[in-house]
Amino acid sequence: MKVDQKGHTTIIKDTQNNTEAFVGKITNEYHMFQGQNL
Repeated sequence: MKVDQKGHTTIIKDTQNNTEAFVGKITNEYHMFQGQNL
């Protein structure tokens, strides 16, 4: 899993094809994003 952040764009590369971990990472990033923008 590699996450590249460029400005407001987040590019996520799933290098291990681990869908469950991928979704977990997305969910975690989303909750962090919500927390920062309340």
